Amino acid sequence: MDALTRLRIDDGPQLLKLRKAFLESHGYHVEMVLCVQTAMRTLQDAPVATVLPEYKTEGMDAEALAY
Repeated sequence: MDALTRLRIDDGPQLLKLRKAFLESHGYHVEMVLCVQTAMRTLQDAPVATVLPEYKTEGMDAEALAY
């Protein structure tokens, strides 16, 4: 993953697709995941420039994820 990679966490697949298309139209590479547990595994494999979580995701909210 490169410096422009964004990790988007959202439990709504339709919203993920819409947000991914928007960010990619602005030159970003976007990795999409549906839950925090998958996001944590993704971050262990390779760092990303930004993590964009939905505020309330199943299993953990955005504030808890930040810590």
